[in-house]
Amino acid sequence: MAKSELVRTITQDVIADGLRQQVNVSKAVLFAELELVVGKQDVPDCRVHGDWLQRWRQRAGAVSYDELSHFWGQILAGELRHPGSCSLRTLDFLGNLSREEAIDIERVAPFVLGNVLFNHEGLFEKVGVSFGVLSGLQELGMISGVAARLKTKIESEVEGEFQFTWPVERLGKRLLISHDDPAKILQIPVLHVSRLGKEVFTVPQYAPSEECLVAMVMLIEAQDFTVGISDL
Repeated sequence: MAKSELVRTITQDVIADGLRQQVNVSKAVLFAELELVVGKQDVPDCRVHGDWLQRWRQRAGAVSYDELSHFWGQILAGELRHPGSCSLRTLDFLGNLSREEAIDIERVAPFVLGNVLFNHEGLFEKVGVSFGVLSGLQELGMISGVAARLKTKIESEVEGEFQFTWPVERLGKRLLISHDDPAKILQIPVLHVSRLGKEVFTVPQYAPSEECLVAMVMLIEAQDFTVGISDL
């Protein structure tokens, strides 16, 4: 191949790759806009940092699957709502995820309540979250205790009676849990969420699912506790 033809071929490939990346970025931006419209949340006046936006464009431009474009749109929407919530380190971590891993994170995110993941097998089965999926997230360093069947034990925050407040920040709600016996212990099956996991799981702006909250309330009430819900 002549040098002129080689240069022309390389130039055409570079142009095509640039166009492909631009299309991918545009898809992710559209998903972000849709998320902001559906979420009906105000976006603060402060701008997203230029270095972060440049890194995001590189990552979003490199994917073409709709599922991943949606995932990166969620990331952008989250950063627009809360600038600085997704660090560059976390952005790089997300950029190295496979398509399957990104989908698994989106499936599991609605079950994360603060520093723990509500470990309800029945709900996991409904959304396709298997033991293998949870083990994979544990290998990524996002959660722990998959094989241990852990239960968090919660004691009363006050004396004289059992009272405990469980904030569900992404819904703007809190669970008010009470019982007449101050010595009673509440037990909830959970998986522990690491610092990395907490940041990654909150990047896709998924509020806990209604099924998750209902199942949790039922589990608490089955232990003879009373549960109320109020705004944060």
